[in-house]
Parts: sequence; C-alpha cells; structure tokens
Amino acid sequence: MAAQPAAKAVNVHLPAPAGSAQAVGTPQVTLRYRGLATKPRTFLFAQLVDRKTGVVIGNQATPIPVVLDGRPRTVTRAIEAVSWAVDRGSDIDLQIVPITGLFDYQRAAGAVTLTADVTVPLASGRTATA
Repeated sequence: MAAQPAAKAVNVHLPAPAGSAQAVGTPQVTLRYRGLATKPRTFLFAQLVDRKTGVVIGNQATPIPVVLDGRPRTVTRAIEAVSWAVDRGSDIDLQIVPITGLFDYQRAAGAVTLTADVTVPLASGRTATA
C-alpha cells in the first residue's frame, strides 16, 4: 500500500534552501504534545510530503510513540531516512497524522494538541529546520 498525503494533519512547512540541494539522511522530529485517548499509549505517524508532486517522500511514514494521558509531554525521534532533490522552489511539509495505510489501524480514540519541529539534513552538511 502507498503512503498518501493527509487532508487532515498537523503540517509543518520546511523552508526551501537558497539553491539546489539534496535532502539526504535521517530527519529528526520533536513533538511537544498533550492529549487524552481511550488507549493512552499509542502512536502518531510522521511523514514528509512534497506538496508540488503530492507524494509522500520515500513512500514512508514513521510511527512515533505517544502517551495521551492529559500530561504535557515531549518526544524526539529519527524518522525514516530520505533522499530527495530540493531547491528554492521546493514545497515540503512534515505531516503528523493519526493513521497511515502503511501500518495497521489506529486503535485509540482521543484528541491531541501538538507542535512539531523537524530538522532535515542536506548533502552539503547544512540542515533545513522548521
């Protein structure tokens, strides 16, 4: 099954580089969140989406473990490695979604409020951070 960009997601826009570059390596995602769910220990999923092409980069989403017990929490995880050409016209978003076709069904019902930061390594040794 293919990963799909989500219509309803927390989207974090990555700034485009000043020139042509290669996003290559393992991005890091930090979520600061609070929520409640029927099963407090569950997962959200992180995926990078090229908005111009409508493609989930690498057809990959990474499960991020969360505990939705009403307390404020923070989790940092490496997501699946990427290799993607970017330039000053790139339109890339990190999406945090509750479910993806790449994994089994979400078994928790609940609500979460979150903010997310992402750092994507570029081949030049620089990083794109949002």
